[in-house]
Amino acid sequence: MSTKIDFESLWLRSLDYRIQQIMEEWLFFLSFLEEPKTSLEIGAKYGGTAFGLIKVSQEGGHVISIDPLPPRVKDLENERPSIKYSFLQGGSQESYIIQKAVEYAPFDVLFIDGEHHDDSPTQDFKNFLPHMNRKTGIIGFHDIKGKKSVVEIWSKIKSISPGATKELVTTPGKNGIGIFFLGKAREEIYLKSYSI
Repeated sequence: MSTKIDFESLWLRSLDYRIQQIMEEWLFFLSFLEEPKTSLEIGAKYGGTAFGLIKVSQEGGHVISIDPLPPRVKDLENERPSIKYSFLQGGSQESYIIQKAVEYAPFDVLFIDGEHHDDSPTQDFKNFLPHMNRKTGIIGFHDIKGKKSVVEIWSKIKSISPGATKELVTTPGKNGIGIFFLGKAREEIYLKSYSI
């Protein structure tokens, strides 16, 4: 990152927003973000991950959260007044939510930690991949070792573009963060994403 971030302080403040991540995994993900302009997170919970995305965003950036439950996020827009924060209430696969979210595209960051049942993570990936910044975009997946639906999509992405991924799993057999770097991905990911 070009701006020095105090990750220890960032983590401690994330606790104020009841972050639902493992510290080492979340900070590992954030450490790869280069002052993104527009970030989209699927699954907001209490705002802990949105807080982190706001803190690493470039001046004038925008962080968008999607969650089916009413906002439990308080005062995030006051954390950095130069960063716009938007909350979209609804399911990430609902057409009107997708349509509203992509109004803010292209996205530099997509963090998928929403619904984990059936093929929700795969659908989130397919729905928002076309709206990512292809040169520098980063897609993060939570629970790459813990939830079958995430394990499946993560395994497919790694097999299609093996040199474009990194991961950190601190607790064997559960949780984990996977990072997919679009700028390093082979073009096949875009062609094959609809058959994933």
